[in-house]
Amino acid sequence: MSAFAEVKTGLDQATEAVDVARELLAGGQLIDLSELEKHLERMCEEIVSLPGPEATQLKNTLIGLISSLDGLANSISTQNRNIESELKELSSHQKAATAYRPSPTGPKKPPGK
Repeated sequence: MSAFAEVKTGLDQATEAVDVARELLAGGQLIDLSELEKHLERMCEEIVSLPGPEATQLKNTLIGLISSLDGLANSISTQNRNIESELKELSSHQKAATAYRPSPTGPKKPPGK
């Protein structure tokens, strides 16, 4: 397999991995992107080593990959906002529950009574 074909295949695999990550995230699962990051770093290094005309042929593949990565970034941001909102709501409920919980030492009597 030529260097160009290897890079093209590697970029296609990266796009597939990003799409799978988005599906997992949508299903509420945690995702680890560290291997994808390493893979993309290798692909970028290999693209730079390709002759100019071959590297140019990867333009549409790279645009597709960037679009998938943007979608994943948006999905992660949305999930983070949702989690932040849930944590704030949980905190509010916890504060309210604590405010109405009886004191472990019994009711407080006003001073002088």
